[in-house]
Amino acid sequence: MFRNKKLSVFTAVIISFAALLILMTGNPARASQDVKGQEELISVKGKVKGFANPSQSMTISIAVKEKGVMVFKYTDATIFKNFKQLPELKGESAVIKYRTAGPDKVAVEIKKAFVKLPKGVGELKVEEMAALISKGPETSHYFLVDARPAKRYEEGHIRGAVSIPVPKLKKEGAKLLPQDKNMPLIFYCGGPTCGMSPKAAGMAKKLGHTNIRVFLQGEPGWKKAGFYTTSTTSYIKTANIILIDLRSRNSVSAGHIPGAVNIPSEELIKAGDNFPSYKGAHIVFYSDNERDMIAAVKLGRKWGYKKTTVYLGGADAWKQSVNNLAKGPAAKDIKYIRKISPGEVSIADFEKAMESGTAVIVDVRTPTEHAAGHFREAVNIPVDEIAGRCTELSKEKTILTHCITGVRAEMAYTILKERGYNVKFLMAEPVFSSNGTYEIIE
Repeated sequence: MFRNKKLSVFTAVIISFAALLILMTGNPARASQDVKGQEELISVKGKVKGFANPSQSMTISIAVKEKGVMVFKYTDATIFKNFKQLPELKGESAVIKYRTAGPDKVAVEIKKAFVKLPKGVGELKVEEMAALISKGPETSHYFLVDARPAKRYEEGHIRGAVSIPVPKLKKEGAKLLPQDKNMPLIFYCGGPTCGMSPKAAGMAKKLGHTNIRVFLQGEPGWKKAGFYTTSTTSYIKTANIILIDLRSRNSVSAGHIPGAVNIPSEELIKAGDNFPSYKGAHIVFYSDNERDMIAAVKLGRKWGYKKTTVYLGGADAWKQSVNNLAKGPAAKDIKYIRKISPGEVSIADFEKAMESGTAVIVDVRTPTEHAAGHFREAVNIPVDEIAGRCTELSKEKTILTHCITGVRAEMAYTILKERGYNVKFLMAEPVFSSNGTYEIIE
């Protein structure tokens, strides 16, 4: 009897809630859907990989640990929390609460995932960080730790930082940190939504360190404030970069890093057209004059190259580390071949497949964009509709997706890939002319 009484009370509450929804919506079926939607709400967290222009497609993709890239639709009813516009999420982590609607994942809420500092750990602002870096660790007496993975550190880090990734700190923390537990420790990582530096700070606190701060803006905030980051010798040796020697031709002839292109600093401002059209190329400048490197980095970023760093120490640092400088004039022309990422199709292979008819070309832009100019024989399925219309495509054929930048093409690739299609995407910009010709710009 007691159980039945509890059950009846619970049932009454549910009925009352459903009745309230009916009164609010005027639709019993809608009320049922709303209850079901609440039950099916799912939450995932990941780094934002890309988002389309809202006027073209209301889609966003994030890289979720152990799940890979996930693509979501959002609507005018989607709640944006901790941010106002999607560009604020670029490169940041987000929590997306969503429900499935047929073949689609529809975001109910998108939240910028700010991290919290451990109790007793303070935040270091960019102005304070800049003042410390300008003096150096020997003068200011601090220990700066880059808590990101070693690969990210090698690509570009704040001057004077030591690479101690979180897993390494967890394993060898007592050996890697200063013996003086009162020495100021500063941790940084990938910005205010990255949890690596707060986690590392918490580990240091447990090890007994008492003077810990976190530079929450991290490497992205440092660059946004106009400061440079520096690449390592090992990265210069192995990465696919454009290495620019800013020194005079006489200095370069006396000894330069193998593979460097010589563009004297005073000539750089007129050399913009010599750099590749692909803005994702990593440019590394070096010189024996820091002011020249600072000016070069600012100019490179102004041109749109976000991966622009310096190699501190230049030819002297290279000689001490590698011991092989090239003699004589350095190359004057930049030769750069972009390495495509997994899932991409090169421009050459895309055009070859299109001409031979060995692949289905899927234009994932809007019908209006498609009508204004498109590849011959291309199938137009907007990325917003690709999940629901994928059955129109054959799993027996190679599918190549494209848009106008590659963002929507990659989202469509992700959707089709998880459904078992043989698909690749074009990360480039097709430009169509009124006479039916086209050009694909990298």
